[in-house]
Amino acid sequence: MTTNQTVAQQQTAAEIAADFMKTLLPADIDIDIQYFAPVIKDYIEALMLETGCEKLSAVINTLSLMSAVLQKSLYIPKYATKGINHGYFQKLYPNLWVLEVNKSGQFKTTSQNNAFEIAYQIEDMALRARGALHTFADVLEKKYHPQAPFTLNDLAGVTLKDLPDQLVDYTEYLAEAAGIQGDVTFESTIIDIDKQYHSHLVINEHYQHQDFNCIPLHLYKRNIFLPTRATLEALLEILSVDGGGVIISSEFSTWLTALSGGTRGLQIRATLTALYDVPHQYTHSTKTDGTKHIIEPYISINGSLTYSSFKSLITEEDITSGFLARFLLFTPKPNEKRAPALPQGQNGQHIHDAKKAMLKYLLDSPDEISYRLTDESKQWFEDWHNQLEGLIEAYSKEKSDLIEPFFKRWSPYILKIAMLMQFSLNPSSDEIELKSLYNALRVVECAFKSTKWLIHEVVTKSKTERELESIMKYLADNGGTRTHNEICSSRRIKEANTKKYDALLAILKDAGRITIASKKPKKDSIITMVG
Repeated sequence: MTTNQTVAQQQTAAEIAADFMKTLLPADIDIDIQYFAPVIKDYIEALMLETGCEKLSAVINTLSLMSAVLQKSLYIPKYATKGINHGYFQKLYPNLWVLEVNKSGQFKTTSQNNAFEIAYQIEDMALRARGALHTFADVLEKKYHPQAPFTLNDLAGVTLKDLPDQLVDYTEYLAEAAGIQGDVTFESTIIDIDKQYHSHLVINEHYQHQDFNCIPLHLYKRNIFLPTRATLEALLEILSVDGGGVIISSEFSTWLTALSGGTRGLQIRATLTALYDVPHQYTHSTKTDGTKHIIEPYISINGSLTYSSFKSLITEEDITSGFLARFLLFTPKPNEKRAPALPQGQNGQHIHDAKKAMLKYLLDSPDEISYRLTDESKQWFEDWHNQLEGLIEAYSKEKSDLIEPFFKRWSPYILKIAMLMQFSLNPSSDEIELKSLYNALRVVECAFKSTKWLIHEVVTKSKTERELESIMKYLADNGGTRTHNEICSSRRIKEANTKKYDALLAILKDAGRITIASKKPKKDSIITMVG
C-alpha cells in the first residue's frame, strides 16, 4: 500500500468528530410496518409525508391516537370472569403510556398535533351533536305530546346538520333529557323525525352520507382529551365525571418536573401509577367534596422530550419506583434532514385519503369487543414471554434491576397493542390473530432497544464517564481539535479547574481517544480526537 493510499484512508479530525457525534445518538432503532393493516400503515406514511417525522415517531403517535379514541371499547377480559377459560390476570384495556425521547427540532410536536387531528374532529362532532340534542330535548319537553303530531317544523331552532346521523340510537337519551316516557310512540316519533331531517338535508342541502354527523352514541358519551396542566384534584374530578382520556404533552419535561419534586410530586406520581392499570374502582377523598368513587378511570399518555431533559429529570429511583417503567420509551433515529420552507411533493390527496379512512374506521368502531387469543396466538405469546426474561438477563446482569421493571409491563403491552392491531386488521373479529401479536411485538421491540440505550447512555453513566463525554463532545462540536486552553476554558464541566481537566485528558489519552501535541506554554498544546 502506498503512502498516498494510507493517507487517503486516514480520517480527518472533522470526520472523526462527525462519527463520534453519531455514537451519542440511538442507532438501528427502526420498525418494519409492511405487515401492518392498510388503515394504520397508510396513516403512518401520511404523517411522515405531512410532518417529516421519522417512521417510529409516526407509529407511536398513530397507536396513541387509536388508544385515545377507542378506549374501553376494546378489552381482554379477566380470566375466569363468568367462568370463561380465557383472558388475562386482570381486565386489560389498550391504554398506552408512550414517551418519545429525541433531539430538538425532530417535528415531535407537529407529529403529535397532526396525528390527533382526527380525534379533535371526533370531539368537535360530539360537541356539535350535544348542542343540537340539548336544543332538541328542550323542544320535546315543550311541544311533544303522544297524541299530537310532531314534525320537522317543530324543530325550527335546532341545527339539523349537527344532529347525529343515527338519531334513533339517541332515543333513550332524548327521552331522559326531556323528561318524557320513552315508549313505543316516542320511539316512532324519533324514527320519523330521523327520516324527515335526513330527507331535508339531502334535498335542500345536497347532503351525501359522509356529510352527516356520524358520531356513534358510545363516542358521543366519551371524553377524549385530558388537560396537560391540572391539579391532582382537578384531574380526579374530570375522571370521575368523564371516565378517562389522553394526556398529550410535547413539553413533557415541564409535566415531569411537577411530578418529580417534593412530597406533592410523589403523591401525584403515586396516584397516576395506581390509575395505570384502569382499576375497577379508585376512591379518593377531599375535605370539601368528601369521598368519590371513580369507575375504571382510563388514562393514556403521549409525551415527548429531549435527551438533555430526560437526563436531567430521570433517575434510577424513577425507574425502580415503577412510575417510569409504565411508559414505553422510544428513541427514533434523529432526522438529519433540514425542515423545508413549504410542504413538498404531490401527496395532498394521499394524506387526505389516509386520514379519511382512519376517521371512518374509528367512527365505525363498535361499542365493545371482548378479545381472546387464538390457540396459535396463545402458544406463540407464551413461548415469547418465557424467552423474554432470558433476553433481559443476557443484556446485562449489572443493569437487570433497571430493566426488570420495564420487562414486567412489556408483556401486557404486547397484548394492549395487539388489540389495536387486530381492530385495524378486522374490526368485526373478537380473536387476536398471530399477525396482530407479531406487529405488536415489533413496536415493543423498539421500546426494548430504546430503553436499553437510554439506561446505558443516560441513566447509569458515572460522573467521570459523563465528564469524559462532555470533553469529547466539545471537541466534536469544534471540528475534532482544540487547544488545551480552549478546553479548560470551555466550562463544559461544572466547577472544574485546570487540574481536573488535565486528569480527564490523561484518561482519554491513555484510552487512545485523543492525542496531545505538547507545546510551550502548555495552554497552546493541541488536543485532537482519534478515530
